[in-house]
Amino acid sequence: MAARLCSWTLSLLLLLLSFQQSPLHASDTLMANQQLSGNQKLISRDGNFALGFFQPAAEGSNGKWYIGIWYNKIPEQTIVWVANREKPVSDPVSSSLTISDDGNFVLLANHSKSPLWSTNIKNNTAASSTVAVLLDNGNLLVRHESNTSTVLWQSFDDFTDTWLPGNKLGRNKKTGVVKRMSSWKDRGDPTPGMFSIQLDPNGSKQFILQWNSSEVYWTTGNWTDNGFSGVPEMSPANPYPSSRFLFQFVDNDEEAYFTYNIKNDALRFTRTIIDVSGLFKTLIWAEAQQAWTNAFIKPKAKCSVYGVCGEYSKCSETAASPCSCLRGFSENHPNNWKLDDSTAGCRRNIPLQCGNQGSVKVKPNGFYPINSVKLPDNAHKTNAINVHDCELICLNNCCCTAYSHSGTCLVWYGNLMNLQDNIDGSSDSIFIRVAASELSNSGNKRLWLIGIIGGFFALCFGVAILYFLHRRTTMNGLNHDDGPLISFKYSNLQSLTRNFSVRLGAGSFGSVFRGVVSETTAVAVKKLEGFHQGEKQFRAEIAWIAKGLAYLHEECRDCIIHCDIKPQNILLDASFVPKVADFGLAKLLGRDFSRVLTSMRGTVGYLAPEWISGEAITTKADVFSYGMVLFEIISGRRNLEHKETTMEAFFPMLVARKLLEGEVHALLDEGLINGVNERELERACKVACWCVQGNESSRPTMGEIVKILEGVIDVEMPPVPRYLEALSEGSENVKFFSYEADK
Repeated sequence: MAARLCSWTLSLLLLLLSFQQSPLHASDTLMANQQLSGNQKLISRDGNFALGFFQPAAEGSNGKWYIGIWYNKIPEQTIVWVANREKPVSDPVSSSLTISDDGNFVLLANHSKSPLWSTNIKNNTAASSTVAVLLDNGNLLVRHESNTSTVLWQSFDDFTDTWLPGNKLGRNKKTGVVKRMSSWKDRGDPTPGMFSIQLDPNGSKQFILQWNSSEVYWTTGNWTDNGFSGVPEMSPANPYPSSRFLFQFVDNDEEAYFTYNIKNDALRFTRTIIDVSGLFKTLIWAEAQQAWTNAFIKPKAKCSVYGVCGEYSKCSETAASPCSCLRGFSENHPNNWKLDDSTAGCRRNIPLQCGNQGSVKVKPNGFYPINSVKLPDNAHKTNAINVHDCELICLNNCCCTAYSHSGTCLVWYGNLMNLQDNIDGSSDSIFIRVAASELSNSGNKRLWLIGIIGGFFALCFGVAILYFLHRRTTMNGLNHDDGPLISFKYSNLQSLTRNFSVRLGAGSFGSVFRGVVSETTAVAVKKLEGFHQGEKQFRAEIAWIAKGLAYLHEECRDCIIHCDIKPQNILLDASFVPKVADFGLAKLLGRDFSRVLTSMRGTVGYLAPEWISGEAITTKADVFSYGMVLFEIISGRRNLEHKETTMEAFFPMLVARKLLEGEVHALLDEGLINGVNERELERACKVACWCVQGNESSRPTMGEIVKILEGVIDVEMPPVPRYLEALSEGSENVKFFSYEADK
């Protein structure tokens, strides 16, 4: 019995000693006599964040471990801070995070007594009482146990690639220290990368995005007490960011910094990052989708990010994947490219050969052209007077990699950076230097042989193809003179539409009929109903649908304002997928313009007030029209409801008032009542009321509307649309906002 009691006492003593050496897993505090190792971690009080050893998910098990802070309640690994970015450890079990004798928070690797990483606190007079605490905002503090108000060190002062709400990004005017965020090297390596953001070290009140700490490729513009001049999305005049975030810029004798906080607890998982692609993003965790969604991205043009595609590649804004290697080059680090990180660029397939090799003279290198491009950076001007001399200058220098001649001879030495597809109408061409074998006849012979083999197999299907084309008599009159657009003869259209027998409805300048191109492809055909009536608008319409509606306002190279959003211009396919059509009145804006002055266009009942007042138009005119359409979708009837009595009710105003009373459910289309989600209904009503605000700056963008309707971001209660309220005071004015049914 005594032996058993002694054994039990010894076990209890060993258990107590083990607790002295490691913290409880649920603790948010590391004491001076404790340490973290292996899979142990600190967890903030409410469980939002955790600190411990981790491996980047993108890289997998590569033997490199880091100390970091991450979101503890999110299933997707999301790191917000890394201590030892450039000095990983190989074994977390034999490594530990602890508080040293001098009161510093240190990382000891592989049982070593010298720290691999340290907080570098100087003159800590109460080292024995030092503790480390992980707060629920993601900030790690080192402070004295008994004095919580004095912070000796905090992770919020040691930025990596993430800016959390409540943190300050700026500079200390007394010490001259500028806080700086830097991207990861790649998605599997937290080593500081090529992209960074910081407050302008020259003293202006703006943030700058840089490549390699030298090339500035985007700025916020100066702070003007109402937001940054180059970031209209953050202006208090825009109700959506201001309803979600509180922005503050502080500039005093000691420091200058910018900070943001969230107003809604539903957005507590919000972060701002400088991505490995060089983009500056604010992301919000969407619980329903279990994914991070973009709330803000700058710059919008990916190719404007300096070095985003790395060396020997070309960037194209219109491509699904903007970066691609030049001919004769292959991807560096292909795995990174698969993760949408092309900054490593490309490498030559075959090295350039120059001069003589022993007694054998090597075959000279050759060039191939790439047309209609924005030329790379760091060109050198020469005195060559023609293209031939320009080529010889490049060919005679082993370091020359490309040349261009358009009145002036330009050559490039070393790596090519920032070659882009033409974006401004220029017709510049560049000639890329590659090894002779890349352009050799043997290569052409191989291609020729492959062509013969391919042609043989193609011939096997030739008769079948010709037979198929013969049966497709509706396609015989195709005209490709207009480039990517296909023109049909009138007789073809008669055949496709069965002599225009199935009328779908009427659009601007004509009626729309159903046509069938193949067994699986139905089309809508517009027939002009007057000689030359609307011909110019009609041609503009078919050319801009070609550009793609999905990129109308925010993502296409040139912003497109539809100008005629209404129910008649929203078509449904067989799967009830909506498609916006009828671009006959659309207006094209250049990338450098935000508004355009144009003649009044659109349909009565959906026109924004700026059309009527003759002001310049922006994409917010479409937003207004969309809001009016959304009211009709909600109610299942025209905005102006004619009741059996003599009373008339303007539906948008009913929604605005019922929102305040919390009774919008009574306004819903009877056919939707059984399957409606009340929160979604209220959200849609709020969006519609924000869309029809008289002041265009108060309306959301279409991108914000999508996020609100998806539940990604929240929205405040809208004010009553005063403009519509004024119009609805008299029946005359109300009728102005009605529309007539198709005749």
